[in-house]
Amino acid sequence: MFNVRDHITLPEDISEKEKEKILERVANEIVSRRLTAPAIFLLESCSPLSFIGSQAMLVLEPLVHAIFDMPNYKKFALLMERRDNVEKLINIIESKNYEQRLIQKQNKKQKRDN
Repeated sequence: MFNVRDHITLPEDISEKEKEKILERVANEIVSRRLTAPAIFLLESCSPLSFIGSQAMLVLEPLVHAIFDMPNYKKFALLMERRDNVEKLINIIESKNYEQRLIQKQNKKQKRDN
């Protein structure tokens, strides 16, 4: 029997572990491309409109899949419906950026010491 819920993912259907994994991956991509400041600015400024933004992401999904290989795009868009997930993503980005800066400082110090 066909069940509509089998084909529609709701934010509640995404497990905490999977949510963490998706947000970590997005944060890693943002930090590795040195887009921390613009990403945080965009997320902070659009946070009140997170539901509308996530719906726009869902509308653009076919276009995104035509250009990029992003298997968790729909789940990420659904996660962005909730402001708490937007805040969580911002926190992860900030912590990853801080870790990256510490590593860079340590590397510079090691190069100077050698």
